[in-house]
Amino acid sequence: MTRILQAVTDFLDEDGWSYEVQPGTEGVRVRFAFTGSEAVLDCWIVCYEATERVCIVSILPMVVPEPKRMPVAEYVTRANFGILIGNFEFDFRDGEVRFKTSADVEETPLTRTFIKNLLVANLGTADRYFPGLMKVLYAGVDPADAVAIVRESH
Repeated sequence: MTRILQAVTDFLDEDGWSYEVQPGTEGVRVRFAFTGSEAVLDCWIVCYEATERVCIVSILPMVVPEPKRMPVAEYVTRANFGILIGNFEFDFRDGEVRFKTSADVEETPLTRTFIKNLLVANLGTADRYFPGLMKVLYAGVDPADAVAIVRESH
């Protein structure tokens, strides 16, 4: 097992997570689910051994219909402004929204704390902003107002 994958699976094992390792074309994916206070997320940790990078992706549990894609794009852009670790991504082609945290880990000790902090930043942010996204999608709330509501509640 390679250095990044070993550190990730060691952390997940020690922390009691259920996961599946899946080979990929660019890196090995470690796939798991996370149930937060607001959303159930489909997640991967992608281990890019050749370039010594790690990337955590949480996919939000909905597909944005075409008529709502512009307001959602505005919401994720407004949400991204000021986030210190990670960013939302929105795929206009299929309506997928996800949150990504990543790091270059060349010459970086892959400690339990390092992996935990990258994971917590990812899962916490995706879960935190999910209700605002739902307000934009289903309640017709203005994207700027939805981001303000999320930020005021935390």
